[in-house]
Amino acid sequence: MNKFGVHVPRITKEALLFYMQQKNELWKEAIAKEMNKIMEFQVFRKTSDGKPPPGYKNIPCHMIYYVKFDGRRKARF
Repeated sequence: MNKFGVHVPRITKEALLFYMQQKNELWKEAIAKEMNKIMEFQVFRKTSDGKPPPGYKNIPCHMIYYVKFDGRRKARF
């Protein structure tokens, strides 16, 4: 998909592949910025054996990519 003449990836693998091919770090930086925000809200600590606490369930999630009108790349988790 293209928006404002910029290819918008649908999945993270596609965004990182674009980075590797074009040496354009804009999508990589957008992903890193969003993940840094997420890590601030770490809810639990892993137990001593490296596993999540009892009762923890994995929730499927993904990134949504967007291009702003001024050319900034956005990634939302």
